[in-house]
Amino acid sequence: MNQEKLKIKLNEILPFIKSKNDVIYLDYPVHLNVGDLLIYHGTENFFAENDIKIKLRRSVAKYSVADIKRKITPNTTILFHGGGNFGDLYPEYQKFRQDVVKSFPNNRIIILPQTAYFESENALESSVKEFGEHKDLIIFSRDTRSIPIFNKFTPNTYLMPDMAHSLWGTLPKSTHQTGALYLIRNDKEINEVQSKVLKRNGDKQIVDWENILTRKDMYMRVFCRKLDGLGSAVNLPILKDLSNKIWYTYTLKMVDRYALFFTKHEKVVTSRMHGHIFSCLLSMPNELIDNAYGKNSGYFKEWTYDISNAKLIEE
Repeated sequence: MNQEKLKIKLNEILPFIKSKNDVIYLDYPVHLNVGDLLIYHGTENFFAENDIKIKLRRSVAKYSVADIKRKITPNTTILFHGGGNFGDLYPEYQKFRQDVVKSFPNNRIIILPQTAYFESENALESSVKEFGEHKDLIIFSRDTRSIPIFNKFTPNTYLMPDMAHSLWGTLPKSTHQTGALYLIRNDKEINEVQSKVLKRNGDKQIVDWENILTRKDMYMRVFCRKLDGLGSAVNLPILKDLSNKIWYTYTLKMVDRYALFFTKHEKVVTSRMHGHIFSCLLSMPNELIDNAYGKNSGYFKEWTYDISNAKLIEE
Protein backbone atom coordinates (compact mmCIF):
# COMPACT_ATOMS: atom_id res chain seq x y z
CA MET A 1 0.00 0.00 0.00
CA ASN A 2 1.12 3.57 -0.47
CA GLN A 3 1.49 5.92 2.47
CA GLU A 4 -1.92 7.57 2.18
CA LYS A 5 -3.71 4.22 1.92
CA LEU A 6 -1.88 2.91 5.00
CA LYS A 7 -3.07 5.89 7.01
CA ILE A 8 -6.64 5.56 5.72
CA LYS A 9 -6.61 1.81 6.49
CA LEU A 10 -6.29 2.66 10.20
CA ASN A 11 -9.77 4.23 10.09
CA GLU A 12 -11.16 0.69 9.98
CA ILE A 13 -10.46 0.58 13.72
CA LEU A 14 -13.05 3.29 14.39
CA PRO A 15 -16.27 1.19 14.17
CA PHE A 16 -14.95 -1.08 16.93
CA ILE A 17 -14.85 1.80 19.43
CA LYS A 18 -18.23 1.86 21.17
CA SER A 19 -18.20 5.57 22.01
CA LYS A 20 -15.57 8.13 21.02
CA ASN A 21 -16.32 9.96 24.28
CA ASP A 22 -15.74 6.97 26.56
CA VAL A 23 -12.26 5.57 25.90
CA ILE A 24 -9.31 4.58 28.10
CA TYR A 25 -5.82 4.26 26.57
CA LEU A 26 -3.35 1.97 28.35
CA ASP A 27 0.35 1.08 28.06
CA TYR A 28 1.59 4.25 26.40
CA PRO A 29 5.41 3.98 26.45
CA VAL A 30 7.42 5.74 29.15
CA HIS A 31 10.72 4.53 27.78
CA LEU A 32 13.14 5.60 25.09
CA ASN A 33 12.51 3.07 22.34
CA VAL A 34 11.86 5.51 19.53
CA GLY A 35 9.81 2.96 17.60
CA ASP A 36 7.32 2.85 20.45
CA LEU A 37 7.34 6.65 20.64
CA LEU A 38 6.45 6.83 16.94
CA ILE A 39 3.57 4.41 17.57
CA TYR A 40 2.54 6.53 20.57
CA HIS A 41 2.41 9.79 18.64
CA GLY A 42 0.80 8.11 15.66
CA THR A 43 -1.88 6.82 18.03
CA GLU A 44 -2.40 10.22 19.62
CA ASN A 45 -2.63 11.79 16.16
CA PHE A 46 -5.23 9.14 15.25
CA PHE A 47 -7.23 10.13 18.34
CA ALA A 48 -7.01 13.84 17.53
CA GLU A 49 -7.93 13.51 13.85
CA ASN A 50 -10.92 11.30 14.66
CA ASP A 51 -12.19 13.30 17.64
CA ILE A 52 -11.67 10.44 20.10
CA LYS A 53 -11.79 11.70 23.69
CA ILE A 54 -9.46 9.79 26.02
CA LYS A 55 -10.60 10.08 29.61
CA LEU A 56 -7.68 8.16 31.13
CA ARG A 57 -4.14 7.40 29.96
CA ARG A 58 -1.93 5.04 31.93
CA SER A 59 1.46 3.43 31.31
CA VAL A 60 2.67 0.09 32.66
CA ALA A 61 4.75 2.00 35.24
CA LYS A 62 2.97 1.87 38.61
CA TYR A 63 -0.38 1.18 36.99
CA SER A 64 -3.40 0.68 39.22
CA VAL A 65 -6.58 -1.20 38.43
CA ALA A 66 -8.24 1.13 40.97
CA ASP A 67 -7.38 4.13 38.75
CA ILE A 68 -9.19 2.49 35.86
CA LYS A 69 -12.20 1.57 38.01
CA ARG A 70 -12.66 5.23 38.94
CA LYS A 71 -13.16 6.16 35.29
CA ILE A 72 -14.71 3.13 33.66
CA THR A 73 -18.38 2.70 32.72
CA PRO A 74 -20.15 -0.32 31.18
CA ASN A 75 -19.77 1.38 27.77
CA THR A 76 -16.05 2.20 28.06
CA THR A 77 -13.74 0.87 25.37
CA ILE A 78 -10.24 0.05 26.64
CA LEU A 79 -7.48 0.52 24.06
CA PHE A 80 -4.03 -1.02 24.53
CA HIS A 81 -0.99 0.52 22.86
CA GLY A 82 0.26 -1.39 19.82
CA GLY A 83 3.79 -2.48 18.99
CA GLY A 84 5.82 -5.66 19.21
CA ASN A 85 5.71 -6.58 22.89
CA PHE A 86 2.88 -9.15 22.84
CA GLY A 87 4.46 -12.37 24.08
CA ASP A 88 7.06 -13.63 26.52
CA LEU A 89 10.05 -11.50 25.47
CA TYR A 90 8.60 -8.59 27.45
CA PRO A 91 6.62 -10.23 30.30
CA GLU A 92 5.88 -7.01 32.22
CA TYR A 93 3.67 -5.75 29.39
CA GLN A 94 1.93 -9.06 28.86
CA LYS A 95 1.10 -9.23 32.57
CA PHE A 96 -0.39 -5.72 32.39
CA ARG A 97 -2.73 -6.80 29.60
CA GLN A 98 -3.66 -9.99 31.44
CA ASP A 99 -4.48 -8.08 34.64
CA VAL A 100 -6.77 -5.66 32.81
CA VAL A 101 -8.51 -8.37 30.79
CA LYS A 102 -9.28 -10.29 33.99
CA SER A 103 -10.34 -7.16 35.91
CA PHE A 104 -12.77 -5.87 33.27
CA PRO A 105 -14.44 -8.92 31.70
CA ASN A 106 -17.50 -6.98 30.51
CA ASN A 107 -15.80 -4.08 28.74
CA ARG A 108 -14.70 -4.06 25.14
CA ILE A 109 -10.90 -4.34 25.00
CA ILE A 110 -9.03 -3.53 21.80
CA ILE A 111 -5.34 -4.28 21.36
CA LEU A 112 -4.05 -1.89 18.74
CA PRO A 113 -1.80 -3.31 15.97
CA GLN A 114 0.69 -5.73 17.48
CA THR A 115 3.16 -8.42 16.47
CA ALA A 116 3.07 -11.60 18.60
CA TYR A 117 6.02 -13.78 19.53
CA PHE A 118 6.40 -16.46 22.21
CA GLU A 119 9.69 -18.30 22.69
CA SER A 120 7.98 -20.83 24.95
CA GLU A 121 4.88 -22.84 24.09
CA ASN A 122 4.18 -23.11 27.82
CA ALA A 123 4.27 -19.32 28.16
CA LEU A 124 1.84 -19.02 25.25
CA GLU A 125 -0.63 -21.49 26.73
CA SER A 126 -0.34 -19.84 30.14
CA SER A 127 -1.09 -16.42 28.67
CA VAL A 128 -4.05 -17.76 26.69
CA LYS A 129 -5.42 -19.17 29.95
CA GLU A 130 -4.89 -15.84 31.73
CA PHE A 131 -6.90 -14.05 29.05
CA GLY A 132 -9.59 -16.59 29.84
CA GLU A 133 -13.03 -16.30 28.39
CA HIS A 134 -13.22 -12.57 27.77
CA LYS A 135 -16.14 -12.17 25.37
CA ASP A 136 -15.32 -8.79 23.88
CA LEU A 137 -11.61 -8.85 23.05
CA ILE A 138 -10.44 -7.52 19.67
CA ILE A 139 -6.82 -7.80 18.50
CA PHE A 140 -5.32 -6.07 15.48
CA SER A 141 -2.32 -7.89 14.03
CA ARG A 142 0.47 -6.14 12.14
CA ASP A 143 1.27 -9.23 10.06
CA THR A 144 -0.25 -12.48 8.82
CA ARG A 145 2.28 -14.59 10.73
CA SER A 146 0.93 -13.38 14.10
CA ILE A 147 -2.71 -14.15 13.35
CA PRO A 148 -2.63 -17.88 14.33
CA ILE A 149 -1.19 -16.85 17.70
CA PHE A 150 -3.76 -14.11 18.25
CA ASN A 151 -6.56 -16.50 17.25
CA LYS A 152 -5.71 -18.53 20.35
CA PHE A 153 -6.71 -15.47 22.39
CA THR A 154 -9.80 -14.38 20.44
CA PRO A 155 -11.54 -15.12 17.14
CA ASN A 156 -11.84 -11.34 16.66
CA THR A 157 -8.46 -10.80 15.00
CA TYR A 158 -7.88 -8.42 12.10
CA LEU A 159 -4.91 -7.33 9.98
CA MET A 160 -3.94 -3.69 10.43
CA PRO A 161 -0.79 -1.62 9.79
CA ASP A 162 1.25 0.00 12.53
CA MET A 163 -0.26 3.06 14.24
CA ALA A 164 2.84 5.11 13.34
CA HIS A 165 1.41 5.41 9.81
CA SER A 166 -1.08 7.90 11.21
CA LEU A 167 1.85 10.36 11.27
CA TRP A 168 1.87 10.48 7.45
CA GLY A 169 1.59 14.10 6.34
CA THR A 170 2.70 15.54 9.69
CA LEU A 171 6.49 15.13 9.33
CA PRO A 172 9.06 16.98 7.18
CA LYS A 173 10.13 15.31 3.95
CA SER A 174 13.72 14.32 3.24
CA THR A 175 16.13 16.90 1.87
CA HIS A 176 18.37 14.07 0.55
CA GLN A 177 21.69 15.30 1.83
CA THR A 178 24.85 13.16 2.03
CA GLY A 179 25.80 9.73 3.34
CA ALA A 180 23.82 6.72 4.54
CA LEU A 181 22.48 6.31 8.05
CA TYR A 182 23.04 2.79 9.44
CA LEU A 183 20.48 2.36 12.21
CA ILE A 184 21.25 -1.15 13.45
CA ARG A 185 19.83 -2.98 16.46
CA ASN A 186 22.14 -4.58 19.04
CA ASP A 187 19.68 -6.50 21.21
CA LYS A 188 18.03 -9.94 21.40
CA GLU A 189 16.34 -9.51 18.00
CA ILE A 190 19.52 -9.50 15.84
CA ASN A 191 19.67 -11.97 12.93
CA GLU A 192 22.62 -13.27 10.87
CA VAL A 193 21.80 -11.27 7.72
CA GLN A 194 22.66 -8.10 9.63
CA SER A 195 26.31 -9.17 10.07
CA LYS A 196 26.60 -9.99 6.35
CA VAL A 197 25.21 -6.62 5.33
CA LEU A 198 27.58 -4.72 7.60
CA LYS A 199 30.57 -6.74 6.41
CA ARG A 200 29.72 -6.06 2.75
CA ASN A 201 29.44 -2.35 3.36
CA GLY A 202 32.76 -1.97 5.15
CA ASP A 203 33.62 0.38 7.98
CA LYS A 204 30.43 2.39 8.35
CA GLN A 205 29.39 4.47 11.33
CA ILE A 206 26.63 2.48 13.01
CA VAL A 207 24.09 3.81 15.49
CA ASP A 208 21.07 2.44 17.31
CA TRP A 209 18.27 4.49 18.85
CA GLU A 210 20.10 4.66 22.17
CA ASN A 211 23.15 6.30 20.56
CA ILE A 212 21.20 9.36 19.51
CA LEU A 213 19.46 9.94 22.81
CA THR A 214 20.48 12.90 24.95
CA ARG A 215 21.07 13.11 28.66
CA LYS A 216 17.93 15.22 28.94
CA ASP A 217 15.89 12.43 27.30
CA MET A 218 17.07 10.04 30.00
CA TYR A 219 16.40 12.57 32.74
CA MET A 220 12.85 13.17 31.54
CA ARG A 221 12.11 9.44 31.45
CA VAL A 222 13.33 9.05 35.04
CA PHE A 223 11.41 12.15 36.15
CA CYS A 224 8.11 11.00 34.63
CA ARG A 225 8.46 7.49 36.05
CA LYS A 226 9.16 8.93 39.50
CA LEU A 227 6.14 11.19 39.17
CA ASP A 228 4.05 8.11 38.31
CA GLY A 229 5.48 6.35 41.35
CA LEU A 230 4.72 9.30 43.62
CA GLY A 231 1.16 9.40 42.32
CA SER A 232 0.76 5.76 43.32
CA ALA A 233 2.48 6.17 46.69
CA VAL A 234 0.29 9.07 47.85
CA ASN A 235 -2.82 7.93 45.93
CA LEU A 236 -3.02 11.06 43.79
CA PRO A 237 -3.96 10.03 40.23
CA ILE A 238 -3.62 13.67 39.15
CA LEU A 239 0.17 13.28 39.40
CA LYS A 240 0.02 10.44 36.87
CA ASP A 241 -2.08 12.64 34.60
CA LEU A 242 0.55 15.37 34.91
CA SER A 243 3.30 12.86 34.13
CA ASN A 244 1.46 11.88 30.94
CA LYS A 245 1.13 15.48 29.78
CA ILE A 246 4.80 16.23 30.41
CA TRP A 247 5.93 13.05 28.66
CA TYR A 248 3.66 13.60 25.66
CA THR A 249 4.93 17.14 25.12
CA TYR A 250 8.57 16.19 25.54
CA THR A 251 8.51 13.10 23.34
CA LEU A 252 6.73 14.99 20.57
CA LYS A 253 9.81 17.21 20.44
CA MET A 254 11.97 14.06 20.37
CA VAL A 255 10.14 12.82 17.26
CA ASP A 256 10.78 16.17 15.56
CA ARG A 257 14.45 15.97 16.52
CA TYR A 258 14.79 12.45 15.11
CA ALA A 259 13.15 13.58 11.89
CA LEU A 260 15.79 16.29 11.49
CA PHE A 261 18.54 13.74 12.22
CA PHE A 262 17.23 11.26 9.65
CA THR A 263 16.76 13.84 6.91
CA LYS A 264 20.42 14.86 7.06
CA HIS A 265 21.17 11.57 5.30
CA GLU A 266 20.46 10.45 1.75
CA LYS A 267 19.26 6.96 2.72
CA VAL A 268 18.75 4.66 5.72
CA VAL A 269 19.91 1.06 6.17
CA THR A 270 18.22 -0.40 9.23
CA SER A 271 17.28 -3.54 11.14
CA ARG A 272 14.76 -1.54 13.17
CA MET A 273 11.22 -1.88 11.88
CA HIS A 274 10.46 1.68 12.88
CA GLY A 275 13.68 2.89 11.34
CA HIS A 276 12.09 1.59 8.12
CA ILE A 277 8.61 3.00 8.84
CA PHE A 278 10.04 6.38 9.92
CA SER A 279 12.13 6.55 6.74
CA CYS A 280 9.02 5.85 4.67
CA LEU A 281 7.09 8.56 6.54
CA LEU A 282 9.95 10.95 5.75
CA SER A 283 9.95 9.86 2.08
CA MET A 284 13.55 8.63 2.41
CA PRO A 285 15.14 5.75 0.47
CA ASN A 286 15.66 2.88 2.90
CA GLU A 287 16.81 -0.74 3.09
CA LEU A 288 15.35 -3.03 5.75
CA ILE A 289 17.17 -6.00 7.34
CA ASP A 290 15.04 -8.65 9.05
CA ASN A 291 15.09 -9.26 12.81
CA ALA A 292 15.54 -12.63 14.55
CA TYR A 293 11.96 -13.85 14.28
CA GLY A 294 10.70 -12.39 11.01
CA LYS A 295 8.90 -9.32 12.34
CA ASN A 296 10.52 -6.92 9.87
CA SER A 297 10.15 -9.05 6.74
CA GLY A 298 6.59 -9.97 7.69
CA TYR A 299 5.67 -6.33 8.00
CA PHE A 300 7.38 -5.32 4.78
CA LYS A 301 5.70 -8.09 2.77
CA GLU A 302 2.31 -7.24 4.26
CA TRP A 303 2.28 -3.45 4.05
CA THR A 304 5.27 -1.52 2.67
CA TYR A 305 6.47 -3.73 -0.21
CA ASP A 306 5.21 -1.34 -2.89
CA ILE A 307 6.60 1.89 -1.45
CA SER A 308 8.98 2.78 -4.26
CA ASN A 309 11.98 3.89 -2.21
CA ALA A 310 11.90 0.95 0.27
CA LYS A 311 13.73 -2.38 -0.11
CA LEU A 312 13.97 -5.58 1.95
CA ILE A 313 17.44 -7.17 2.27
CA GLU A 314 16.97 -10.93 2.64
CA GLU A 315 20.54 -12.26 2.31
